[in-house]
Amino acid sequence: MTSGERRNVLLPLLLLLAIIVGGAAGYQSNLQRVRKAIDDNASQRAVAREQATGWLRESQDRVAAVKRAEQERQNAEARRLRETQERERAARDAYYTAAISALEELEKLHSELDVGVNYRHYSDALRTAHVAAKQFLITYENGPESKLPSYKSIGLADESLTLAVKAWRLQLDLSEGSPSYEKTERIIQSCWNGAGASLQSARKQLAEGK
Repeated sequence: MTSGERRNVLLPLLLLLAIIVGGAAGYQSNLQRVRKAIDDNASQRAVAREQATGWLRESQDRVAAVKRAEQERQNAEARRLRETQERERAARDAYYTAAISALEELEKLHSELDVGVNYRHYSDALRTAHVAAKQFLITYENGPESKLPSYKSIGLADESLTLAVKAWRLQLDLSEGSPSYEKTERIIQSCWNGAGASLQSARKQLAEGK
């Protein structure tokens, strides 16, 4: 076989080999690109999962923070309510303690009328009772307690007993049996009766929390 003939036989073989080799190289290149795409996709999915997990965690943290803030607000509100109730209860207890003390002084004075007293003794006893009642009335005159029925009843009782002693003092200068004397006597008795009724009302009202 001549050299020219050998050349004609080898050339197609070399071309085929080149095609085969080139195709294999292209396949390897494509395979590498596919693998790289798969790896990149997997990496992207991992990043996406991490981001989603982070967002979910942040959302959960925000929800938890809102719940904590709401719980703290409710706790603070409940605490303020308890403190307000405790202050109101303390103020109410202080009022009733003071009211009972003033009432007992006035009742003590009024009870002495049943056994009979003279003007001097009555005026001295009234001074002690009036001081206790006046102190109580002044303490609560500008507060909501001044609208309570018991407060008003104690005030009326003190006023009635004080008017009685003033009328009694005037009566001392009148002639016994005279019209003016008898009229003043009726005023005194009316004051004492009014005081008794007010004291009974105050005692009942305090027992009822009024």
